[in-house]
Amino acid sequence: RVLVFNCVSTWGDKNFVGLAGIEIFDGDGIPVVMKDPVRQVSADPPSINVLPEYEHDPRTADKLFDQVNLTRDDLHVWLAPF
Repeated sequence: RVLVFNCVSTWGDKNFVGLAGIEIFDGDGIPVVMKDPVRQVSADPPSINVLPEYEHDPRTADKLFDQVNLTRDDLHVWLAPF
């Protein structure tokens, strides 16, 4: 199965889009946990690492499903050019 999210606008910054997490629930209301988010999750663009001034920024798409959603910690969020 494939689930596609399209971010059509940003909230406050016209150049970047970011999210702290996405929660998915099955038909019984039980959270769906990704077994390998690094392999199972992708984004386009994948992160701000596509920009020349960034190379090893931790804010990658797999963080959307690391189950740490109420945070401002860069190790648990996704950020990409918009």
